[in-house]
Amino acid sequence: MVGPYIGSLNRKIKILQIVKERDSTGSEKSVRKVFCEPWSSIVSESGGKEIDMATMELSSRSYVIRWRKEIEEDGVKMILDDSGVLYRIDYISFIGRRRFLQLSCSNYEQ
Repeated sequence: MVGPYIGSLNRKIKILQIVKERDSTGSEKSVRKVFCEPWSSIVSESGGKEIDMATMELSSRSYVIRWRKEIEEDGVKMILDDSGVLYRIDYISFIGRRRFLQLSCSNYEQ
């Protein structure tokens, strides 16, 4: 069996790592580097959140990608880039035995 998501993984995303680098002066800074560019599918999406009768822009999404050991282990330290919009990976759940990962994300705020 190939899985329920084959064929629906039609959205290219980027998974970014935050790494520490030293610049020419020796100072350390955090830099985002592309870890991988998997195909994904959006499985759920929600929009604004009402706080004290005002709607705040807050977006959360869940993406499904093929299983990768590094993302399973360190994914919550990574950032998801979907067409230039950045999301923090909040939670990772398994679908099948090492077949797919569901990444629950929310807006990334620097």
